[in-house]
Amino acid sequence: MVFKKRDLLELNTNLKKYKECYIVKFEKKYALEYIKIYLDEQYLWCNQQNLLIKIKKGEEFELIKSIPIYSEEVLYIELKSEFYTQELQISMEGNTKCKLNAIRVFSRKYPGLVVASRGDGIGARLLPLLNALVLSKYTDFKFGYTWWDCESLFNFIEKVDDNKIASLHTGKEEQIFSKDFIKQYSYTKTLPMDRGYFNKITLEQLKKLPFDKDWGWFVSYTLTHQGIFKDVKSIGHHYKKVWNEIGFSKRIKEIIKEASRLSKTLGEFIIIHIRSGDIVFHPNTQIQQNAYWNKAMPIEIAIELIELNQDKTIVLCSDDFKIIKDLKNFYKNIEIYCIDDFDTILQDTERNFFEISFMSNAKTIYSGDSSFAKVASYIGLGDEPSFYWKIFDYEKLYEIMTRRIHKFKAHLFQKAYSAYYTFQVAKLAYKKDYLDYLYLAFSLHPNVLYIIQLFINYYECSRFNEAEQFIKEIELDENFFKNYFKSPYLKESYTKILELTKKFPNNKDFIILRDRILKQTSGNIPPNP
Repeated sequence: MVFKKRDLLELNTNLKKYKECYIVKFEKKYALEYIKIYLDEQYLWCNQQNLLIKIKKGEEFELIKSIPIYSEEVLYIELKSEFYTQELQISMEGNTKCKLNAIRVFSRKYPGLVVASRGDGIGARLLPLLNALVLSKYTDFKFGYTWWDCESLFNFIEKVDDNKIASLHTGKEEQIFSKDFIKQYSYTKTLPMDRGYFNKITLEQLKKLPFDKDWGWFVSYTLTHQGIFKDVKSIGHHYKKVWNEIGFSKRIKEIIKEASRLSKTLGEFIIIHIRSGDIVFHPNTQIQQNAYWNKAMPIEIAIELIELNQDKTIVLCSDDFKIIKDLKNFYKNIEIYCIDDFDTILQDTERNFFEISFMSNAKTIYSGDSSFAKVASYIGLGDEPSFYWKIFDYEKLYEIMTRRIHKFKAHLFQKAYSAYYTFQVAKLAYKKDYLDYLYLAFSLHPNVLYIIQLFINYYECSRFNEAEQFIKEIELDENFFKNYFKSPYLKESYTKILELTKKFPNNKDFIILRDRILKQTSGNIPPNP
């Protein structure tokens, strides 16, 4: 059962025995969640029997459950609030005699639960948790969460050459929350991980049956894209309040308090949050940059923001620790700090909470579409961060990138991401040279994403000769296909690649590419032409 005992209301029952059944009456109609029936052991059988449960509808009783029993003295029956009634009838199939010693019937104290249950990074977990708390304020639903220990599943990259990288450390539930908070709100033991995406839905629709799950709803990290609320600002006043209501552990509370104290010693300051991490450095996520390209922030954009705000106190935050130190050392005439200037001891999960708390006290938070930055902005500013891709339109982003690209010393993967980012904004800004930047990204770091997107764009631009020349530069080995088929964000490329291969019916490399896609999608490998 999903619900805790404290989530349920035990109903007063009036149990009466009749010749062939028992009738249970309640003081009013209830949505029944759970029944516990105690049978007299004298009426248990060697052969399986069926216990029948019926609810009163109008003048008749309607069968809702037939429960096979064998030798159980106590039956536990979940009804999941599907049935709304004031009267139950309990009997045995075939009018077999039975005796009930007692019955306990429970209804929910709440219409349902709103549960945050993601299993990825700290920002992506905390955003749904905040959203579930906010939703509980607008509905009569109870807030809940899960906190799965997934660190053993993450393939950490904590150092790439000289770049120290912050990994997806999320900590154990007991490390993050107080015992009482866990006892009251944790559903880790009863519910799975879930990303919690809603379809388009209004707040009023969310309150009404049917819910997405019989117990309620999983909650995503956004409440605005699905139409529940107009924007973050309209509900922003709730975020700081619910953040302070979270029952964090004593240690996490101390870290949050100390970070807030230290941030206030600066007076007024801004944050530039340079998200890199797995998007830039991890091989599994590099091949998904087409989905996350504006979640990270290119170094060139960070430099533009620094120079535009050089009259302000700036604090740089990033999951690439080296790059923010390099930027600070480069701009010696600007008042710039790294988050490490305020703490050099905390590691992993504790560092995450320190950084979020510190960032939340900034006057402005510049970032990409990062969940980590959103948490800090929601609880501090009650609004979205200042997304750099909203400050600058695609034309301006393209101009910044082409003016600054690769002029600051950075890791090869940072350079490849910057080139790929320039390709994306150039294409959206309708610049004819956008393929040059995609090829530049490939030449710096020839991963499968850049290769596949070059094929697609050669096809879309009818540059077939270049596609044929390009396939000679790459090796279609098992590692290539493993990475190609691993990424969920490359599946949409299959059709276009197959169309491209039709242009080269006698090219052995394109035949290999075609056959492997067909095998992956249907298992039907056609004979070579």
